[in-house]
Amino acid sequence: MSAAYEALRTDAVAATNWSVVWTPVLGEEQRETLTAAGVAVPDPFVLVVDPAVADPTRAHDGKRPVWAYAHVPNGSSLDPVAMVQARIEHYAPGFSDTIIASRGIRASDYEAYNPNYVGGDINGGAVTLRQSILRPAPRVDPYRTPLRGVYLCSASTPPGPGVHGMSGYLAACSALRREFGIRTAPSLAPGESDVLVQGGKEEHTHVRLPALASPGGPRGWHDHGPEAS
Repeated sequence: MSAAYEALRTDAVAATNWSVVWTPVLGEEQRETLTAAGVAVPDPFVLVVDPAVADPTRAHDGKRPVWAYAHVPNGSSLDPVAMVQARIEHYAPGFSDTIIASRGIRASDYEAYNPNYVGGDINGGAVTLRQSILRPAPRVDPYRTPLRGVYLCSASTPPGPGVHGMSGYLAACSALRREFGIRTAPSLAPGESDVLVQGGKEEHTHVRLPALASPGGPRGWHDHGPEAS
């Protein structure tokens, strides 16, 4: 389960990595096992992100945001701010002195935010081998639903959480096959679908992508190209 932490800090020490994972040096497997069993540990798994490293526009006037989450027992009502801040301070002494404001989201509050996050589980369920393949239900095509034109593309479908974008890609492939008879997925490589070079001159092509209307409604197309707006 996860509890989130956000802080706004001064730019006194700029990070060099976009994200950092901190786990206890000793007994990390045991601590994760205890957490999964519902036992809170003082130094949990923590993932920290400094988004301004990848996107400088996130930093303004010498201030930059820091985001983190920690593994805590399911349904934990513990405020993660002090716990996460202590973990960061351990590896980056002086970090606390740079904080201007902070807030935390308890694991128990995540379920109120999104009912799929039961007890704060942002993975939408246990990430077991069976769940990774058969979620949300054992079906040949887990992305289809009984409603025409409605497809599931969240982390609750294979390959599950942490494989960013793949659930949506596979759901789109399913929709293309069923709704439009397109069995070969279009290339998603940059430039391959909308730019054509002929005779040393770059020309833009006109790409027509299928669009699904509301369930039961007519199907249409989205036009993508220089003349489409």
